Amino acid sequence: MVRCAIVSSLIAVLLAALAGIAMTWGASFISEAGVGWAVTMLSNWLVPVLVVLGIVCLARERSLLTEGRALAVLSFSAVAFAFGALALIGFGQSFEAADQDVPETGLGAIWWPLLLASWIAGSMTSALFLDALLARTQLHRVTVLARSIPLGALVAASVAPTLITPVFAGLAGVAVAVLSLAAVRPAVDPHEQQARQSARVPTRQPSHPTPAPRRTVRSLSVVSAVTSTVAVIYAFTGSLWPLAAVDSTIAMGQGISMALFSAVPLVAAVGLLLASRSRRATPHTWGPLALLVMSFGAVAAAYLPGPDDWDSAAPGFAAAATLSGCAVAWWLTSRLRGPRAIRIAIGLLCGLAYAAFFGLLGAPMLAFAVPLGAIALAIWPGKRLREVDPTPTPAPVFSH
Repeated sequence: MVRCAIVSSLIAVLLAALAGIAMTWGASFISEAGVGWAVTMLSNWLVPVLVVLGIVCLARERSLLTEGRALAVLSFSAVAFAFGALALIGFGQSFEAADQDVPETGLGAIWWPLLLASWIAGSMTSALFLDALLARTQLHRVTVLARSIPLGALVAASVAPTLITPVFAGLAGVAVAVLSLAAVRPAVDPHEQQARQSARVPTRQPSHPTPAPRRTVRSLSVVSAVTSTVAVIYAFTGSLWPLAAVDSTIAMGQGISMALFSAVPLVAAVGLLLASRSRRATPHTWGPLALLVMSFGAVAAAYLPGPDDWDSAAPGFAAAATLSGCAVAWWLTSRLRGPRAIRIAIGLLCGLAYAAFFGLLGAPMLAFAVPLGAIALAIWPGKRLREVDPTPTPAPVFSH
């Protein structure tokens, strides 16, 4: 069951990432080819169903669902997501008909009933799952039903808005994959285990990481805070500065570029802080951060011609998305626990999903958060980070 959960969740993340790439980079082709409905069915039906399959497999592994209830949850969820995807397609057709002032036809005329049917089926799915969880408590059966039915309807209504884009379904797939990896039991050779127990190997004391230089972290943070604050102010008011940008659009692009360049000292400070507390090899800390800095540089260079010049900026954004996705993949692969092949697969797919969803917009959004992060890091080490005496503590002496 755990393997089924891992495979289904990883396929869901892959398909969600492909749908995100298609929506971001192939929007014009999808519109011209008239295959938008296929992308919608992929991202709003198949991906969520695979995520639910992974959740059901984990629940079966923990004996939370019976076989019949698990099959019912899968069936109702497939119906709910199918009606939801059709309702979304119908809403698009209805919007186009209203925009062109023509009568609504096909799915556009029945998207409201489809949405209602999706909510009813989703409510039944959630109610069945919640009923199985609450049935394990000491509550009376009537009380369990009285709680699971309204909660199921509320859960279905809360999940529906997240399915407009494949972002949240992809994130749910990542969460299921990580939880499934945590449930994997490593295979242990009994002869090897017996040999370890008989060897009586003394317990290895963990080594203490080298403390981060407090003054260096604070100095880098202060430099980043000052320069990024000036960059953000310039992004909004650059057109008013003498001998600066000629209009607010160019000023915004130049301000984002300056803010991203100002993030380099902040990333260096974060790297010092993480390296001082990590027990992993140094490249697993500085490598992803170096790729992140390179992605910032690619976005900053892409904004220099101006935000309106998409043809010249697109290669920079594509490079930034690729670099940031590789950083996420490296970071996760080196920190997840479990079989190596599964860790690599989860890391690569999470990196692909990040590049598809946030690689294009992540860096410009982070540019305005650099001052806040730099100020927080400049204050935080001064109160919390303490220098550690590098002299090892002598072992206690026992008298016989």
